[in-house]
Amino acid sequence: MRFGIDIDGVVADFVAAFVREINNLWPGRLPVNFQPDNFSVWADFTKKDWDAIWSYVGKKRNWWLTLHPDPENLRAIALHRIRHPEDEIFFVTARHEVEGMPTMHQTQVWLSECGINGLGVGVIVDNSGDKSAIFNSLECDANIDDKLEAVIEHNSKTTGAFLLDRAWNRLGRPEGIRTCRNLEEFFTAVRSRKHAAS
Repeated sequence: MRFGIDIDGVVADFVAAFVREINNLWPGRLPVNFQPDNFSVWADFTKKDWDAIWSYVGKKRNWWLTLHPDPENLRAIALHRIRHPEDEIFFVTARHEVEGMPTMHQTQVWLSECGINGLGVGVIVDNSGDKSAIFNSLECDANIDDKLEAVIEHNSKTTGAFLLDRAWNRLGRPEGIRTCRNLEEFFTAVRSRKHAAS
């Protein structure tokens, strides 16, 4: 089987890292444990604010290596790779370029440091905004993302789109969106569906 997995918000804790940098740039701007209600709308940030934040983060050397993994989902991937070494996992991300190594290299190093890189694992960095086309070209059996708008799009264009339940994707969630609490649930649901269909 082939799985397409988003990284930030799914395997890596992007929100905590980004909140840290926002507060480095503007001390006290957000509570340390801040969680957005909608990933596209953070508090009262303007486009100018976003540009300033990304400019600040972009100057941090190898910033993507500073993100902490989500322990539960990291464990689920590691166990899945042990149980099903024949499966392929493609990490598909829209990460911005920052100082240091190319984003793909930073991501590959980060996955290796987490113990979930190696044979059967690929990394695709794409900022075209069309992950659905990538999942389809890779012939993924299923894909998962934490961004509601992305999953709604994937749902209409790909096979097996799932939403990882997060605080920022609960508002406005339409009925019928397949949702998982973690990646263990995701892998189990996809394999169960595949067996039921065969």
